[in-house]
Amino acid sequence: MTWRTGNMALRSHIEEKDTWIADSGCDKHVSNSIKWYTEFTEFPTPRKIGSHSTEPTLAWGTGTVILPALRPEGRSELELKDV
Repeated sequence: MTWRTGNMALRSHIEEKDTWIADSGCDKHVSNSIKWYTEFTEFPTPRKIGSHSTEPTLAWGTGTVILPALRPEGRSELELKDV
């Protein structure tokens, strides 16, 4: 996770289903929408991932996501890699 301009909290104001919660203690991230990716590499075969829920999930690929963010100083971006 790379903060582009320092620490911040973020929330998308587009739709409730587009809400992201940043957790600086989190070491892995998952997205259910390709629209957030600026880079995406598809796996040759889907991979099982876990630790985020009680049921395993299939991951179809990995990549980089850049999220809009709001800080007290104004708008910024948060870059997440290996999502």
